[in-house]
Amino acid sequence: MTGITLAEAQAHLSAAQAALTKARTAQSYSIGDRQVNRALLDKLQNDVFMWSRQVRELSLSAQGVTNPGYMVPKWD
Repeated sequence: MTGITLAEAQAHLSAAQAALTKARTAQSYSIGDRQVNRALLDKLQNDVFMWSRQVRELSLSAQGVTNPGYMVPKWD
């Protein structure tokens, strides 16, 4: 996703997390022109994963990390 800012990615992540929370509580509601319900739970989980990864990469990039894909996780 080129051209997206960290703030925009965080806003998308917040919206995806809210949608996932509402779907998990079995509520049905509308986002724009689409209806969201529990049947879309897998897609919503994928959206949250994708946006959280995007936020992480943009955050690392803002900190000066040049290639966030090669970060080694810290093991406890």
